[in-house]
Amino acid sequence: MRILYLHQYFTTRAGTVGTRSYEFARYLVGKGHQVSLVTGISERSKVADWADKPGGLISRGTIDGIDVTVLKIRYSNIMGYGRRMVSFAAFMLLAVWAGLRVGKRDLVFATSTPLTIGIPGFIVSRLRSVPFVFEIRDLWPAAPIAVGALRNRTVIRLAKWLEAFLYHSARRVIVLSPSALEVLVQEGVPEEKLRLIPNCADLELFKPGTARDFRAKHALEDRFICLYSGAMGVANGLDIILRTADLLRDDDTLLFVLVGDGREKARLIATKERLQLGNVLFLDPRPREQLPDIVGSADLGLLVFKPLKIFETTSPNKLFDYLAAGKPVLTNLGGWIKELLERSGAGIAVPADDAAQMAEAIIWLSKNEDTRRRMGISARELAIAEFDRTKMARQFERALLESVVSAED
Repeated sequence: MRILYLHQYFTTRAGTVGTRSYEFARYLVGKGHQVSLVTGISERSKVADWADKPGGLISRGTIDGIDVTVLKIRYSNIMGYGRRMVSFAAFMLLAVWAGLRVGKRDLVFATSTPLTIGIPGFIVSRLRSVPFVFEIRDLWPAAPIAVGALRNRTVIRLAKWLEAFLYHSARRVIVLSPSALEVLVQEGVPEEKLRLIPNCADLELFKPGTARDFRAKHALEDRFICLYSGAMGVANGLDIILRTADLLRDDDTLLFVLVGDGREKARLIATKERLQLGNVLFLDPRPREQLPDIVGSADLGLLVFKPLKIFETTSPNKLFDYLAAGKPVLTNLGGWIKELLERSGAGIAVPADDAAQMAEAIIWLSKNEDTRRRMGISARELAIAEFDRTKMARQFERALLESVVSAED
């Protein structure tokens, strides 16, 4: 297949965000497919040295056999929502031109967020008379509506119309969680059009026993580390971690380490300082290739979100990193993730907004090493059995091939 792959936030392992597109595109190239990828520029999404050189609207080069076109449209998750919309719109318009410029393709694949990435995917697929496959990583516009990012009624109506239009227009719609699949079926998307391909566990990058020097570097040899690694936005609801840390401030064996960045980080740090929480350590985001040392040094992986039902449909990268590294997981999510952790024995779920129960669970886990060890073994086994990156990439390839074959029938 000759594939046009649209992803505004594409990154390699040198970046600090998820590498699903990089890993899948690299897998496709390894199977003999041609992949032309169009992306933008972000301080967290590192592409290559040539991507951000002065001059022109685009840069083009090759990364691990992937033909990559970088549009010099900047995006940052600390932007206000107005500037984000401008970035999305500019990328959308330029991506149509760039997508046509790469030449004839057999299929156009677009992965959100943002939802607007589906527009150039649809337009190029129609102009080239090839199938369009759409991947929805988070349910849009439901998620931004839930957190109050979208409030204008006209914009909400347009976003909902666009969402339905893209689902209708796509040959296949890929979702990342069983809960998201159920929501789309309830909204009328034909089940035969949907394909479930969760985020992946990178079993090569994250392994049990990968810790190297993180603890020594930060003088944490004797601390029980509760790690949160990832975005620090409104949706992530990280206040519950600070509230839990406040409840546990008198236990000097416990430490909460938060690695990442986002619009909420400055406020969270200010809250930590106001409460004088000596058991909380904020760190800057690290390239993905450096995360195994940090995750491997943790005793417990924290997976939290704002207490809203919509986030039970998510498929967070950090979950699969924790599982691959063989770390027990503590979450405040319900839904499929709660069921998954309880079924597998890989972790514990507490009520969405209950810091007291989260604190109680952390104390219990910190005092029960055998339980943590069993949970860690179960976590790694779950990662291998159900979320191996190679298996997920194979399912992804199959979904694309199905779309091309069905278009020829």
